[in-house]
Amino acid sequence: MNKPKESNTELSNGEYTEYIFDATCFGEPVDPQTAEDVIDGIDRALQVESHPVFLEGLAERLTQLGTACTADDKDIMLAEVKRRYKEILGKPCLRTVQEWI
Repeated sequence: MNKPKESNTELSNGEYTEYIFDATCFGEPVDPQTAEDVIDGIDRALQVESHPVFLEGLAERLTQLGTACTADDKDIMLAEVKRRYKEILGKPCLRTVQEWI
């Protein structure tokens, strides 16, 4: 069985990832002093949680590897990840990975 050719290019961080990383790691430490500070923190957490960062990254990587898709193409991504698990790793795709997608 021939393995698909893998790309050796390093994945780049997108603008959104860089923003979250900078805000979380290099921003002012969270030290809520008022109810508004707490609300701001909750709003930021909800915004980050609602953004499909994992699916966007997976879609971008699969597109780089030759399977064009977007974060909304969950069926395409799931099928491709399952195929890659079977062909490259020789085992079924982990249920956890399937649940992420």
